[in-house]
Amino acid sequence: MTSIMTPMLLKHFKKFDVILAHSQPSNWLALQVKRSLKIPYISYLHQTNRFLFPREVDLATGWITDPDMEFLRKIHKLKAIIPRLDRMSIQLSDHVLVNSEWIRTKTKKCYGVDADVCYPGVDLSSFKNDVDMEKISKRPYILTTNRHYPQKGLHMLIEILHVLVGEYPSLECVMTGSYTKYTRQLKDYAAKLGIIDNIIFTNNLNEADLIDLYKGAYVYTYTSPEEDFGLGPLEAGACGVPSIVWDYAGPKETVINGETGFRVKPYCIKEMSERHLRLLDDSSLRFKMGERASKFIQENFSWKAHIDTLETVLNAVAG
Repeated sequence: MTSIMTPMLLKHFKKFDVILAHSQPSNWLALQVKRSLKIPYISYLHQTNRFLFPREVDLATGWITDPDMEFLRKIHKLKAIIPRLDRMSIQLSDHVLVNSEWIRTKTKKCYGVDADVCYPGVDLSSFKNDVDMEKISKRPYILTTNRHYPQKGLHMLIEILHVLVGEYPSLECVMTGSYTKYTRQLKDYAAKLGIIDNIIFTNNLNEADLIDLYKGAYVYTYTSPEEDFGLGPLEAGACGVPSIVWDYAGPKETVINGETGFRVKPYCIKEMSERHLRLLDDSSLRFKMGERASKFIQENFSWKAHIDTLETVLNAVAG
């Protein structure tokens, strides 16, 4: 509807010097504003168009847990015009920013456009390294923060937890995120494996409660196999928590293997479980990795660094 109604919305943009468009349909809207009002725009891509350029995991799982996304997928089947409009709105941008080197590569492949990376940042005034290792070690838990979509691979974390509970029977896993149809599947799978009592499903949380969970976590686990970027490892690292992720896509840029956490061969449950056990068996290693993660995030993923990059590009494009 936004795309169709663009001509009626143009009057609202007359007072602006530059537009920052975050993914469709805002890129298309910004192009219409540029054509009518001569206002330049920047496209900031957090992903390439998921429906025109689906990832392997999207093709494998579909969007059955999100009716809105499934509706958009069907709309994008109108392939005679939508791909052309999508490509045009990116290629005619005055500047293109992306959130990772991974998306920079995909943007070049999909749109033929060279983009600059503007990494997201973490609020370091809230996400702090206040680790009490003695307290954390007494009741260790694994934390994951993600949408409850099949694309996020949370069922693999349940398989990993099943292995870990064999060594640490009281170990818990905290899964945040709003409930979906996939949540029921996760609970049923955990019950089938006999570890439902080891998993805490929090549903949606406010930021204060989320930060508390980060600060109390022993390790952060990110099982999304094809994540474009992923804020979780950044937020965990800022709180002094090492992350264990797949060695693929966005998380490769935010976790230094063997230093701030571990990167593991995608879909290898055995190796992922072994990396968890290594940290659970050695609290000293876990503490050192957490300290390195905190320093790495502070030096590379602060909001100041994000704003500095963004402000420079905005000023240049606005003239």
